[in-house]
Amino acid sequence: MVNGMFKADALKGKNIIITGGGTGLGKVMTQYFLTLGAHCLITSRKEDVIQKTAKELSEETKGRCIAI
Repeated sequence: MVNGMFKADALKGKNIIITGGGTGLGKVMTQYFLTLGAHCLITSRKEDVIQKTAKELSEETKGRCIAI
């Protein structure tokens, strides 16, 4: 779980698109948004990477992360 400045469920029901969400800063931001209740869509040029990341983060956070 990532600690941050927002209260739990601050983004509940919101949809967020993260470009470059498969690795690095994009992945960490996606993880944080998911813990705050957002539904996330991650994009990348490397489909295998974002598919793996989406599955990993969905399982870890119990949130909804879709890779495109």
